[in-house]
This record gives sequence, structure tokens and C-alpha cells, in this order.
Amino acid sequence: MRSCSFSRFFSIAGLVLAIYFWLSFGALFPTSSAAYLGQTFGRSRGHIAVLQIVFGAVPVTLASAGAIVAWRRRQRLLAVTCLLATAVFPAFHLWTANFVSGQKHVVAGFLFAYLLAGVALDRLWTSRSRPAAVVLLAVVTLWGGAQCYWQDHSWADVRALARHLVLNMKRGEHVIAESSWSYTLYLYPERRIGSPADVIDANHTPGLERRDVCRSPWLVGDPESADVIRRAVAQCPYQRVLSSTTRHYYFDTTRLRLGTYPAVVSVYRLPER
Repeated sequence: MRSCSFSRFFSIAGLVLAIYFWLSFGALFPTSSAAYLGQTFGRSRGHIAVLQIVFGAVPVTLASAGAIVAWRRRQRLLAVTCLLATAVFPAFHLWTANFVSGQKHVVAGFLFAYLLAGVALDRLWTSRSRPAAVVLLAVVTLWGGAQCYWQDHSWADVRALARHLVLNMKRGEHVIAESSWSYTLYLYPERRIGSPADVIDANHTPGLERRDVCRSPWLVGDPESADVIRRAVAQCPYQRVLSSTTRHYYFDTTRLRLGTYPAVVSVYRLPER
């Protein structure tokens, strides 16, 4: 009975996803995997490994301590499963030599690591070392907050650019943009676009390099980081109408420290005829 329920669930979920991809992208299966795997950005496996260690050192360390406790309780399958889960996405990124979104993908493994981390903290709390547990929890919270701040400031602040598009785009127009989802979240609820697909991603849209980019009335992005934006600005009479400069944070794996650099994102508009 249980296997039948699982079969129905996965069948319905698969059908819903197939219909979604067909309606949104004209294909039964997502076509962005090839584009994703092609984004190496010249990063070495050593660089990727250091980033994974920075992201996962604290959760994995706590999970390892919890695994020892669980192992001694003869919950060995649980301990091994949770620890192995933390290695799935780091192994994927190292194998494919692709660092894109590595800081987000490891979170799936952390969900398993947190089970064992909770076991470790519970053991520390019940062993009359409550001050040590409080201090450890405070340190972990501060480290997590620092990582959250770093990640939040590794993306451009596009709120002013998105607001400009909301106020000036005409319904039926489309835009080519880096990080397209950032603008879809503003444009679609305001009904400036009829479909999320009207915001065309400059880096992840298959076949975009073969399109006539001069037919898009709007561009948003940085010509230094997106080939399509650079080609369009060079070949077409786009005019820059607004720019936003954000200080980005990144982890320097050579010097093992945080670094910053200014990133400029601009809105470009074709002159109205």
C-alpha cells in the first residue's frame, strides 16, 4: 500500500513538472543543465574544494561529533547516512569542476548534518557542560550570521533597477537580464510581463547567442560578466539609462580571506522609434 502511494505521488509530481516545463520553456524537461555545467568560470578544483570547506567546516564538525554519539548508541546506519549526505554536493562540484551555486547546494547536505549536530549539542547540554554549550551555540550563530551577510552582499542590489523597469516597461515587452529571477519577482506581480519567460536570462537561456539581441527593447546586466549583454551593447544602439554600484564580497582562496570589489549593473534601453 505504501509503495503504491509513493508511486502515485511521484507520478503526479512528475506530470505537474512536465506540464510546467512544457508551458514555460517549450520542453518536457529542463534544458538549462547543459548551460549550467558549461559555466566553469575558470575555477580550479582546488578553489572549489577550499570554498566547500569554508561553507561546511562547522556543520560537518558538529555532525561528526554527533555521529560518534549516535554510533555508540548503535544508530550506525543513521550516522553513516547523514554524514555521507553532506558529501554529495561537494563531490558533484569537484567532479564537474563547477563552482556555481556551490554555497547553496551544500545546504541540502546540511539538513542531514543538523540532525547529528543536534545530537552533539544535546549530549553536551546533558553532560553538565551547559556554559560550554551556550558559548558554542553563540559562536556558531555568529559564524552563520557572518556567512549570511557575506552571501547577501555577494549579489548586486537591483532594487532601483527593477523599480525603473516596473515604472517604464510596457506590457508585452521583454527584457534580457543577468539573474533574471531577480527582475521577474518585481515585474510579474505588477503585470508588466505576461509570463516569467518574458525575462530572458542572459547566461542560462539555450540558443540566446543565435538570437537577434537588437530586437529586445531592454537589457539589464554588466557587459563585463555577460557575453550577450556585451555583444548587444557593442552592436546595437542601446542607451544606458540607470546604473547601480554594489560592493561584492568574495572569499579569496589564495590568501584565505574575504575580499571585496565594486560591481556595476546597468539598465539599457533601445531608443523608441
